[in-house]
Amino acid sequence: MTKSLNLSLSLFSLLFITGLVTISYYRYVIENDFLNGLLELVTIPVIFMTIILFVVNAIKWSREKWSVMKSAFPALIILALSLGIMVFSTIYNI
Repeated sequence: MTKSLNLSLSLFSLLFITGLVTISYYRYVIENDFLNGLLELVTIPVIFMTIILFVVNAIKWSREKWSVMKSAFPALIILALSLGIMVFSTIYNI
């Protein structure tokens, strides 16, 4: 996976999960059934993508001798934030 695609998917994951938590926190109801269905269809694959990308980037970063300047580190930080937001919103029932 290229560095730009990896970073793009990580940012998409962070923005999507942050958006979901924001919608849930403010109890915003999506009136359009099509958008609501699309959101429901995309949510679970994005969660799986986040977990898989985190594991892949952690393995890749370990193979790069834990160097902060390598390609996997920024994506790993972004994915850790995404996972942290998911855990935080689950624990505090947001």
